Amino acid sequence: MTSTSVLMAVLLSAVMHAGWNFLVKASSDRLLDTVTIAVGGSFLAALTLPFVPPPLPESRWWLGCSVFVHIAYFLALVESYKHADLSVAYPLMRGCAPVIVALCAPLFGEPYHSTLFIGIGLVGLGIIFPVVIGFGRCVAETRGLPYALCNSAVIALYTILDGVGVRHSGSAAAYTLWLFFFDAWGILAVALWYRGGDVIRHLAHRWMYGISAVVIRLGA
Repeated sequence: MTSTSVLMAVLLSAVMHAGWNFLVKASSDRLLDTVTIAVGGSFLAALTLPFVPPPLPESRWWLGCSVFVHIAYFLALVESYKHADLSVAYPLMRGCAPVIVALCAPLFGEPYHSTLFIGIGLVGLGIIFPVVIGFGRCVAETRGLPYALCNSAVIALYTILDGVGVRHSGSAAAYTLWLFFFDAWGILAVALWYRGGDVIRHLAHRWMYGISAVVIRLGA
């Protein structure tokens, strides 16, 4: 892929990713709708797995770790949107994560360039403005800030795990689809522990919502 096509793919992914986060924020039951989206992703991934090769054994440890990290991601996502507006929580979570990843990149053999520091600084400023404005407009509680910051670290962690895992997988599509297949199981187990039969009833009632939202998430 050319640099332009990569840039366009990243921008399209960002728009789609923000779209399914908006659906979670707008939900009246964020935990169960997050579970519904995750389970929908697992279902769609299962339909496509026969058409992709299995990821190479070297990537499976990274995949397994990422699946567990995604449990923390989903839980922190729900709590962040419970206490903060999307315009505050989302840029904080998604904006801090690439800064953390960039700072950790040399540990994984990624080269540093002088212009990279300028880019990191611009990303940092881009994060600060909507957060400061959001708190000024009282659309975010103080409690929402730690959850969003914690989730940014979680996002950075699974980004690094998946980045390394994909490079060892032999197939980015296969790694991604297996990740989507497994990452619902952890949050589903947590929701069943806390909400019991409500989870099954919610899934039966909201399955169309889950499928619709996960098409956006899987596309991203």
